[in-house]
Amino acid sequence: VPVRAVAPRTPFLNSVEPPVSRKRVAYSADLGGSTPVDSEVAEICAAAAARIMGHGAALDEACPDFSSAREIFRVLRGMNFVGDLGQLVNDKRADIRPEVVWNTDQGFKLSMEKVGDAERARGQLNGQV
Repeated sequence: VPVRAVAPRTPFLNSVEPPVSRKRVAYSADLGGSTPVDSEVAEICAAAAARIMGHGAALDEACPDFSSAREIFRVLRGMNFVGDLGQLVNDKRADIRPEVVWNTDQGFKLSMEKVGDAERARGQLNGQV
């Protein structure tokens, strides 16, 4: 005896159609003042943002707080230099470019507390984006 399923109230194809919602886009001409932007570049970007609105998207002038970004970058860069090149710098310091040695040495000076703080701050910043 064949088993027969009851037809759903909403046809399957209707249930998988993408919802119709207005897209929202955040825009900042200069990342909240954290970086200088040439006026010509700013004008081009503003025109592009206006075109996005013309396609039905909502445009919000907004920017995450990037005030901690440089410190996060500095600490995590130093940590990565130590992880990637620390042993090589220790073994062959005289044969390696001074910039690489300097960056690696900056990483050697970091405490685990500083690295942990930077990782947490990066997570918070990512959450804002």
